[in-house]
Amino acid sequence: MRILNCIPDVSTGSVRRMGLDIGYAFETVSDEVRTFLFTPNTPAPGHLKALFRWLCDGTKPGLLVDINGQIVTSSHGIAALNGADGKMRGFTFLTDNPSYYPSRFARWPRNCLVGTVDRSFSGAAGYLLFNKPRYVFFPHGGPPDRRDTHPLVERDIDFLFIGNVAETHKPKQHADAIFPDEPQRRDLFLRSLEQLDQRRAFLEHTLLVARETPKRFQRKDIPLVANALEAYVNARQRARALALLEGLPVTVVGRISHPTLGSQASFDTLGFVPFDDCQKLLERSKVLVNVRPGFPTGGHERIFYALAHGCGVCTSRSELLEPDRQSHGHLEFHADDLSDLRETVLDLRDRVSSSGANPLAMFDHYEKHHTWSRRLRPVMEALMDPPQN
Repeated sequence: MRILNCIPDVSTGSVRRMGLDIGYAFETVSDEVRTFLFTPNTPAPGHLKALFRWLCDGTKPGLLVDINGQIVTSSHGIAALNGADGKMRGFTFLTDNPSYYPSRFARWPRNCLVGTVDRSFSGAAGYLLFNKPRYVFFPHGGPPDRRDTHPLVERDIDFLFIGNVAETHKPKQHADAIFPDEPQRRDLFLRSLEQLDQRRAFLEHTLLVARETPKRFQRKDIPLVANALEAYVNARQRARALALLEGLPVTVVGRISHPTLGSQASFDTLGFVPFDDCQKLLERSKVLVNVRPGFPTGGHERIFYALAHGCGVCTSRSELLEPDRQSHGHLEFHADDLSDLRETVLDLRDRVSSSGANPLAMFDHYEKHHTWSRRLRPVMEALMDPPQN
């Protein structure tokens, strides 16, 4: 099978790195993989058409791969997939909440599979955004493990905190600011925040609250409110996490909008660091602190890249990661309200860097369950006989 892996050429974020690593995983199932790095919003249509012809000229149907639908939902991608007469199939990896991309999925090509990073995303997205695609659970993953990296006891970063922290206000003030002339959306935001259930993804939770509210909401209201809720909760939780970690030796990476956060004497605050450079920090770190609710049955990409580098990980609760928590001791969940965060990260650091730690068990579990090569198996199975939609 010929595979064309289309990756936005933005070097600072995680998408480019993940796209390249997914491409390396595809090379384990095909010896005809081409990578197309493109500038977002200007994907060189002439070059694309030549690559589409190459995809269709193989002995088996070719596979067009992209991230967040940037190519498969473009006019060129839709025309190619719809006009390929079965000679081309598509797969797009949604790296986050599908409510971030409603306009991109107003139309959908035939023979295209969507990978979602949380099990709940397919149902909520199907109701709110687009019903035609077929979905497969495709959680974030990581590269082959780096078990030859430095032992944890030799690493100089005790705690690595990665995440932007936007400034927030009290709930009503914040709702008034983001929905100043939209009382229904403002009301749904406040209701969803008041009834917050972190066992559900934000899109699913907001949809359920809207259904139980006497007021009628337009379908387009739900993703907008869910996105605002997700941003607010993430910012508040990360701000609280940094406050709770005060006094510990923490290296802080990310844009911090709060004037007093990140400046504690015990913190080494680096500001924004490109994702590829964060890999070098992971090589030096004992524990990654990853406060990122929103994937209750999935997992954020930093978790898996940290495990690949042998780090301990303290993160938000996830059904997908419960076997990791129980099996190898390198992963722990913090409480939803973060009340145990400080104690949890200290215990985790001491455990994973002790002489009795068994990193090989963690690496073996990671290789078996979480690499991008492992993630591709259900995708390739689902692509064997895609429906005509």
